[in-house]
Amino acid sequence: MEATPTQIINYFSGFKQNLIPLFQRPYTWGERQWRTLWEDIVAFYGHERTDPKSTHFMGAVVTMPARSVPVGVSKFLVIDGQQRLTTITTLLCAIRDDLNAADHVPKRRIQNYYLTNDGYEGSEFFKLLPTQGDREAYSPLVRNSEDGIPDSQFKKSYDFFRRRLKDCDDDGNPLAGC
Repeated sequence: MEATPTQIINYFSGFKQNLIPLFQRPYTWGERQWRTLWEDIVAFYGHERTDPKSTHFMGAVVTMPARSVPVGVSKFLVIDGQQRLTTITTLLCAIRDDLNAADHVPKRRIQNYYLTNDGYEGSEFFKLLPTQGDREAYSPLVRNSEDGIPDSQFKKSYDFFRRRLKDCDDDGNPLAGC
């Protein structure tokens, strides 16, 4: 096994899918973990503006290629890091939905490049596919469903990040498209 540092966005870019194996626990992160992640992101945001070469260690994410047919998206089993990857997905959904209507290109980019595999259907549509028990609550969030998002940890995480996106940085500038 070889460990190499990579940017978190690489887990979401390209035609691939990160599968949460059935033996993994369901999505359980709560406000304490969301707040810690948010504070790390905001701190990095402030530091990155003064030092563009800076990096931040978000924690280990361990994946391995999954057996799959030679057609379709490349699949990877998430062995460690599923809570972080799932939370990043809810954050991306919150960012997508916080953008103004005029920002249709960035909204579409987030949806089609980082949340879903554009042009694929069924389970391959999702960049991250949670355990079977979580899919019913997860799917409407990522699909940006008109029917709404059922009450779940995914919705609570999404709502948390929607509120945080209304915050301002230390200079009073909005963090997102307020």
